[in-house]
Amino acid sequence: MARIIKTTLNTANIPLLDQQLKTALPAKCYGVNADATGVYVVLDDSATGADETTALSIATAHDPEVDTPEQAAEKVGKVNVAALLSAADTALADLAAKRAAFQSAATLQNAAPLLVEVAQDLEGVIKALKYVLTRIQ
Repeated sequence: MARIIKTTLNTANIPLLDQQLKTALPAKCYGVNADATGVYVVLDDSATGADETTALSIATAHDPEVDTPEQAAEKVGKVNVAALLSAADTALADLAAKRAAFQSAATLQNAAPLLVEVAQDLEGVIKALKYVLTRIQ
């Protein structure tokens, strides 16, 4: 039989918490479950009160933002789409501001620094595009 213990966690990195518990209680911990009501540890019936305290201590100290080595390896080389989209939005706003300044420039001499900045922005966009393309090959 098994004994199910509710933790104080609402969310968890289940694979990591499972590894942590099974390392600490190899013969006593069957695993971890989670549902809409919380995170649960499943212990063997032979688990003692000390084992239960250990399991709950591990669960309390658990950081769901930390990855297992397997999860970290899976993320290597993946593109952070949110960061790239944010950078693209910033670049577009910057280009729009430069376009407005360029259109109001009275002389080519006033416009020259804006053209240099636009060229630098486009260089950054091309580098970002190359980065993304190397990641999706």
